[in-house]
Amino acid sequence: MFGTDLPEAWLSYADHCYVSTRLLWFTGFKLEAPVHAHRTVELYLKTFLVAHGHTISPKEEWGHYLDNIRVKRSENNAHFSSADLTKRIKTIKRYFV
Repeated sequence: MFGTDLPEAWLSYADHCYVSTRLLWFTGFKLEAPVHAHRTVELYLKTFLVAHGHTISPKEEWGHYLDNIRVKRSENNAHFSSADLTKRIKTIKRYFV
C-alpha cells in the first residue's frame, strides 16, 4: 500500500479490513476483533489523508497511533479536532495498546 496515492486502493483495503473485523466479532473471535477494528479505523484515516494529497510512507512519524494521525489531520480539517472523535479514538486505542 505504501507509495500509492490512489485513495481507491486505500479505501478498498480499509473496506476489506472492516469486513474481516465484523466476521471476527460475529463468529465469536472477540479477542482479535478489537485489533482489527483499530486497524480498520487507521486505514480509513489514512485513506482520508491520501484523498487529500498526503503520501503515506512506512517511515511516517505517527505509524499506527490513531491520536497522532488525528492530530496530523486536525491541522487541515477541524472535524478531526472534535471531542467526539477524540473520545472514540481513545476507546479504540485502549484495545490496541
